[in-house]
Amino acid sequence: MPELGAALNGYLRADAALAALVGTRIRPGWRPQGEAVPALTYAVDRLERRSVVAGKAGYNVASVQLVAWALTMAECVAVKDRLEDLLDGYAGAWSGLVITSCLQDDEHDGHIWPDDGTDAPFARVAVTYTVRHTTRFAAP
Repeated sequence: MPELGAALNGYLRADAALAALVGTRIRPGWRPQGEAVPALTYAVDRLERRSVVAGKAGYNVASVQLVAWALTMAECVAVKDRLEDLLDGYAGAWSGLVITSCLQDDEHDGHIWPDDGTDAPFARVAVTYTVRHTTRFAAP
């Protein structure tokens, strides 16, 4: 059974509409300095391993943050909108990992000044999803 981050990466990379927006610039954790934008980063911020009295519950609940990076807020919003289409309310499978629910929790935006001394900041929109998925441990 794939790890959640790897399964999400495969699911996002398989979408032609998202690829039209960010190309292959989908990265876990961080975006390399100097990489072209728009780009997308993601991180599993929290993973709760659920248990019941008899043992493992058979599912985990994760908090996943995705950040769209671009030169304009409009480009970020286009990526964020596509993520909503792909993720919000999703139930199914990502690379064999069964997702029982995926719901958006929050969203925030802002600008980040680059470290290279240029005057143009990057726009960013971050969204957080709660993802419930099965584990390799069966429920009792």
